[in-house]
Amino acid sequence: MKLKLQAIKLSQSLTLTFKNKKRGFSKTLVFTDTHLSYKEALEHLSNVVNTDLFYQSQKITEDDYNFFVELQDTSHLVKSWSNGALSISGTSVTYNGTVLTDQLADFLLEKFLRNPHATDEFEAWAKFVTALNNAQSLEIHNNLFAFLQKQDLYITSDGRIFGFKAVRENYKDIYSGTVDWTPGTTPPRMATKDVSRNSALTCAQGYHFSSWNYMKFFARHGSPILLMEADIADICSIPDDHNNEKARAVFLKPIRTLGIWGKDFDENSPAPNIKDAFEIK
Repeated sequence: MKLKLQAIKLSQSLTLTFKNKKRGFSKTLVFTDTHLSYKEALEHLSNVVNTDLFYQSQKITEDDYNFFVELQDTSHLVKSWSNGALSISGTSVTYNGTVLTDQLADFLLEKFLRNPHATDEFEAWAKFVTALNNAQSLEIHNNLFAFLQKQDLYITSDGRIFGFKAVRENYKDIYSGTVDWTPGTTPPRMATKDVSRNSALTCAQGYHFSSWNYMKFFARHGSPILLMEADIADICSIPDDHNNEKARAVFLKPIRTLGIWGKDFDENSPAPNIKDAFEIK
C-alpha cells in the first residue's frame, strides 16, 4: 500500500499521520517525549523523510509505517527487552508461553520500565523467574516473592539471591556458635528433611539470611556483616515474623565481609551497594 506521511513536531510530542486517499485509509500515531520510543521514532523519521519538510505530506513505505506502529506498541519493546521470552496479550503476560501471576508480571514490567533498553539485563531476571517458578511449593513461591520484594535484596547474574547475615566476631553463627561462616569456607549442606518448612516458626532448624533491615536486629558491636548467596531451589521456608524479611535454607554461601558492625555500619546505615548485582526492589 502506498502511503503519505504528514509529520508534526512540537516541543513535547511527535504526531505522525499516514494516509492513502484511494483506499480511504488514515492512521495517526502520537509519540510524547515521555514515550519509551520517542527518541527512536525521531531518529527513524529523520532516516526516511526530509525533516525540513514538517507539516508537508511525503511518501513513505509500508514497511516504515509498520515500524512506527510497532514502536508505539510498548509490548513490542517488552518482547525485545526479554529476547522474545515475555509476551503481552490483553491483560495477560506470559513467560515462554506460561502465564505469570499478576504480582510477578507487574514486578518484571517494572524492571523493564526502569531500563527498557538493557536487553542483556533480562538474562538474570529470566533465570530468576525460572528458579522462582520451580520453587519447592506454591507457598514458598508466594512467600519467597514477598521476601524478595523487601528492601535491599538482590539477585546475581545467574538468578541466585544475595542477602545479609550478621555473625560473631569469630565468624560463627550468633544463635549456636557452631557453624563457621568465614567467607571462602563451605558450610555443610543440610538434609532437606532436617530444615523446617513451617513458616509460622520464627526460629527453627535451617540456615538463615535476610534483608538488611532485618539483619540490623541481630547485629551486635563487632559483628562481621556478610554478603550471602543462596539458590532459590535451596530455600525451604520464609518465616512470617518481621514481615517475611528472612529466609530459611538447606545451604548458604558466604561471599564476602562487607564491614564490621559498630565500626563500618550502625542502625542508621543504608544497605551497601552490591557491585555487579541487580536490585530486587
